[in-house]
Amino acid sequence: MFCPRSVSEAQLELPQLLVNALAASVERWKFLRISYSTSFLSMLEQALGRRHSWSMQRLRKLVLTFNLGWIGSQNEIPVRISIFLSAPNLRHIDFGHMHNSSWRQELQLPWQQIEQLDHVYALNYSDFTLCLRQSPNLIRFDVLVVRSSPPPTLQAVPNLVRHPVQSLSVHFRDECTTFLRNTVLSHLRDLRITHVHSSFPWEVVTSFMSASSALRRLVLRIRHFKVLHEDMRTMLHALPRLEEFELFYCQISQQTCSNELFADLTLTPSARCDTSALLPNLRVLSLVGVFAMDPIIFTAMIRSRSGKGAPGTTTLQSLHMYIMENDVLLTSDDLAEVKALMGYRAHIYQIDRMPFRSPTFPDLL
Repeated sequence: MFCPRSVSEAQLELPQLLVNALAASVERWKFLRISYSTSFLSMLEQALGRRHSWSMQRLRKLVLTFNLGWIGSQNEIPVRISIFLSAPNLRHIDFGHMHNSSWRQELQLPWQQIEQLDHVYALNYSDFTLCLRQSPNLIRFDVLVVRSSPPPTLQAVPNLVRHPVQSLSVHFRDECTTFLRNTVLSHLRDLRITHVHSSFPWEVVTSFMSASSALRRLVLRIRHFKVLHEDMRTMLHALPRLEEFELFYCQISQQTCSNELFADLTLTPSARCDTSALLPNLRVLSLVGVFAMDPIIFTAMIRSRSGKGAPGTTTLQSLHMYIMENDVLLTSDDLAEVKALMGYRAHIYQIDRMPFRSPTFPDLL
């Protein structure tokens, strides 16, 4: 179901027949995608109010998108839209590209039953904690964009927030320390972090991940600053149960840790009982971006995990590499032995741009 993409104030009176038709079919809705406009939704709510009884019994997913072409949305009178409270089976809400946060004051939603939220933009830490507290059954949080919060005063120290959410994809626009220090997600199985600030609090990040003992998948995309080998090693050492790991290399300046990292990821014959081994249970490795690794060191690491290396260790089930086309530092010939070792389990591609989502793990667990 769609709202018109562009409509003038005068035209807002014209779609009454459409609104009435939508109101008459509400019991059949399973998936609803609609451009967010309080005026249109208010008309729909009024049309439903003229019915003797109605229910969104079958509605399971709602997608709301903010449409700048809807002229009527520029000066709409604030209202409270409550029609979705009558959707007892609504479990999944996608806020599309609604960078405007006015919906939080205008739209009443059955938060307590929601299991997945997608594309929640421009949240500070207080908004995020409120969202978690009102959504006790939330399982997946896909693309949460968090702004920084002002440093807490002594009188306003954030309370520790605990939640059983299992999958989280979070984008930090600036500092992330407040979020990571005050959030405990012990049931987290799938974590994706995108960080674009000039520094990354590795110690805080490592502590946050260590508290998530169920973590099985990590996707890490870090931009605009150099990654030190010791920081990366300390973080990965805290995740011995991790099974799936994807690392985005966004800049060549981040490559200084590559050879040291892959050397550390190489398993030795004693790796099964070596507590210093990195990611001993790794099954899927995905590398995306610009590469400046030594092919000999990388090949040795793959060999040690291909089932032909250390006995009794977990075998790498698949390798995914997405190499930028302008990358002249690594060629297909450099990976010939890797392809021979992994066979059909090696998935190596050339790309012309960095993907927004994980190409190997497009969906949350």
